[in-house]
Amino acid sequence: IEFMSVFREYRLYVEDAEVQVLSLLYVDRSYAFNIVLPKTRFGLSEIRWKLTGERIEKLLSELDQAY
Repeated sequence: IEFMSVFREYRLYVEDAEVQVLSLLYVDRSYAFNIVLPKTRFGLSEIRWKLTGERIEKLLSELDQAY
């Protein structure tokens, strides 16, 4: 699928005390597939209540290149 083609080798990444975030950019850089992974096993139900819009915005604004 053309819009899902990889065009760069790097990924964008950020983490804090509770989650890791990986952002995979689409060819149209207006869009990205963002994956939020809790650091603790079985931590998804706990973290989903803590992921406010403000926290997600903060995490996404801190994304950095990860090779």
